[in-house]
Amino acid sequence: MAAKSKANKWSDQDFRDAFIAQYLETGEAPKNVFLFAKTAGVEETEFYEHFGSLENLEKSIWSSWIQKTIDSISKDSSYAEFTVREKLLAFYYKHFEQLKRYRSYILTKKHEIKNPLSPLTSAYRKAFTPFVSDLIQEGIGSGEVADRKFISDKYSHGFLVQLGFVLHFWIGDDSKDFEKTDAAIEKAVNLSFDFISKGAVDSLFDFAKFLVQNKVYQ
Repeated sequence: MAAKSKANKWSDQDFRDAFIAQYLETGEAPKNVFLFAKTAGVEETEFYEHFGSLENLEKSIWSSWIQKTIDSISKDSSYAEFTVREKLLAFYYKHFEQLKRYRSYILTKKHEIKNPLSPLTSAYRKAFTPFVSDLIQEGIGSGEVADRKFISDKYSHGFLVQLGFVLHFWIGDDSKDFEKTDAAIEKAVNLSFDFISKGAVDSLFDFAKFLVQNKVYQ
């Protein structure tokens, strides 16, 4: 890869793409910034204008995937009219459509992804949190999501678990065009909204409250 001229300096994405390419070509992460930059054909000093380390570069790869998906679905003129459930479904469908481009790299990381505390997993989840938190608040405002004392604040954690579940399912999916992942997404999102919307869960809470108030079985 030839070095770019000053008029065509590298972008963050150029560095991300170069990192993934080197990783897949060699089977491991670049040993250091000097070797990475030399192989990529870019000045080491230019690397530091974008990232402080190779570790931060790789974490940005994972967080950028979330942001790219959000940017993409937000450009859809009909997105603003979607229900909160539909917005989350749109996110997942678009996200895993975009991840196909990076599947070979992601598969090399499947063991690390299993660790929720790994730097890559943490960066991925951290980028998703503001998006899903905003969706929850929007849902509470519209009435699509039940505002439950002491529980509403935990909704976002549940969706982070859901994101991890879908990612793991997709990694193991060998169906044509990942059709099984699409089905898993729909079922997972529908189930989660059944729990956080007003309905069966609220009836269960109300019944439990009734039992306590009336000292049933005491």
